Amino acid sequence: AERFGLMAEIDRWVIDRAMRQLREARGGRSIVLAINLSAQSLAQENLLDYVTDRLVRYNVDPAAIVFEITESRAITEISGMQKLLAGLRTLGCRIAVDDFGTGFSTFAYLRQLEADYLKIDGSLIQGLPDDPLDRAVVSALTSIARAAGKRTVAECVENPRALVALLECGVELAQGH
Repeated sequence: AERFGLMAEIDRWVIDRAMRQLREARGGRSIVLAINLSAQSLAQENLLDYVTDRLVRYNVDPAAIVFEITESRAITEISGMQKLLAGLRTLGCRIAVDDFGTGFSTFAYLRQLEADYLKIDGSLIQGLPDDPLDRAVVSALTSIARAAGKRTVAECVENPRALVALLECGVELAQGH
């Protein structure tokens, strides 16, 4: 789909269906949906208008939506990305930067990233709790994220021992693979 330029269209389909499903599933429950956005969608200037339209059409609380972007895309397109991410956050949506910690250029851009969550890449979680280097890296990333005012999410948490190690490292949220 990326090679043929179809990702933006697919992302719009996902945004539409996700918000429609969220409206139908609420029923007094607090539900939060995370939606991954492709590089092609992030490059579209009218994405913010589309999201706004869908939030209004389906009467969805923007705080129930977390848009996920990959770290590498956020960094390579930082100037254009800031306006879009700021607009999504102004609507009330939240932003997560995926694959955090996989590139050291991250730290140079951390202040500029309009994000609420930094998702620590699963490759750094795999060795927990037995690898002291992985533990040190995760602890450092968590400390940096906290200093930047962002919450952390660990990816690929597959067992209780890893979860305990992550809590000891200060990670706030976890998701399985």
